Amino acid sequence: MVISSKSQLKKITPLTLQIDNIIIENVNCQKILGVYVQNNLKWEAQYIHIYKQLNMKYVLLKRLMPYLTFEMKLFYNSYMLSQIDYCCVVWANGSSSSINKVVKMQKKSARTILQKSYDTPSSQLFTQLKWMSFKNRCNYHTGVLVFKALNHLTPSYITGLLETASFNSIRLRSSYQYKLSYASLKTPKTNNMLSTFSKRGRDIWNSIPLEIKQTNSLNSFKFLFKKYLIQIQSG
Repeated sequence: MVISSKSQLKKITPLTLQIDNIIIENVNCQKILGVYVQNNLKWEAQYIHIYKQLNMKYVLLKRLMPYLTFEMKLFYNSYMLSQIDYCCVVWANGSSSSINKVVKMQKKSARTILQKSYDTPSSQLFTQLKWMSFKNRCNYHTGVLVFKALNHLTPSYITGLLETASFNSIRLRSSYQYKLSYASLKTPKTNNMLSTFSKRGRDIWNSIPLEIKQTNSLNSFKFLFKKYLIQIQSG
């Protein structure tokens, strides 16, 4: 697979690789560790996969409705939420149409679980179920990964994607760990650059209230950050 922007791919000659007289096939999309990676760095294939998985689980949820009560919420958490959460830090920034498909499945599931009509505002449903929206779930997992990176709970190559700000060349805790600098980032020339973990991680981390970022415990950070996202989501 040759990976580049859509415009550059038109100019690139396909690779010809041969091992033991066997020509390796050129592909435009490949599933790697459960995520569909496209050669143009778009995520439509991944979203199609997620939507199909969510739809199958939703059909099963409706069939189980007569036999489930509170377990319906547990069913969603175990079988549907896991599809949304898996590697969403990587593929969260899809097209609006692709994202809307996942959002609609989340809303349909909430209305089914709470037995509400199709015109019930999703914000009310999510508040009652204490769910985060798809966007906030992606932001949550990105923020957690940044917290881990800054506290040396990830491999060094992930920490290396982030650069922290400093004041007067002194790496104070308040500046080193709580504010991320954009100095090392090149000026984004494509939307692909804007959707990278290096850029989005900084944006999300710098938007988190200081009192949440100051916690020393990963579990405390997860609890406080999730509570904060649900609060701002509810308005």
